[in-house]
Amino acid sequence: MAHQSAWPDDLRPERLLTCRVTASPISLPSQADRLPNERPSLLSMAPSDLHDLFTHNLEDIYYAENELLDALDELESQTENEDIASAFSEHREETQGHIDRLEEAFDILGKEPEREECEGIEGLIKEHEEFTDEGPEQDVLDVHNLIAAQKTEHYEIAAYGNLAMLADRLGEDEVGDLLHENLEEEEDALDELSSLAESFDYGQIAAD
Repeated sequence: MAHQSAWPDDLRPERLLTCRVTASPISLPSQADRLPNERPSLLSMAPSDLHDLFTHNLEDIYYAENELLDALDELESQTENEDIASAFSEHREETQGHIDRLEEAFDILGKEPEREECEGIEGLIKEHEEFTDEGPEQDVLDVHNLIAAQKTEHYEIAAYGNLAMLADRLGEDEVGDLLHENLEEEEDALDELSSLAESFDYGQIAAD
């Protein structure tokens, strides 16, 4: 009598040892398959030379100046001291001029004006908003607004100083001249704000 195997035909060991496992190849999405709003790796976009660094910082200050247009409007409307409010109004007009020069600089470089989010200015604006949300007395708010404006001037002076230096190193003389003009006006604005801070009547603010 022939011996019968206890294994079903399709599960017999000799059959299992000869099975092949097949799998479909995995296809990775090509550049054309990317979603329209999907950005490439930041590594591939990293600045690689002085021109890239210069452009990055130019876009950064362009963003900052546009944000400061609205911020200066708010500072003026919040401030009751006429001299301080007037300084904010005057500097807002200068800020529009700074934006116009930056756009001219982009044009000279053959680039479209683009904004790179400036976290430095965003931080200063947020700091100011958080303070005003606390509901300070008006005289205290006037002084705080003056201090906030001086902080932004220091930031802009550093930004324009370095941009003008880079433009000079890159041989971009026309662009450098425009940046130097903005720098000089920022320095003059800081001098005016500093004078207002020194002459302010702090005695009117009660000290606890």
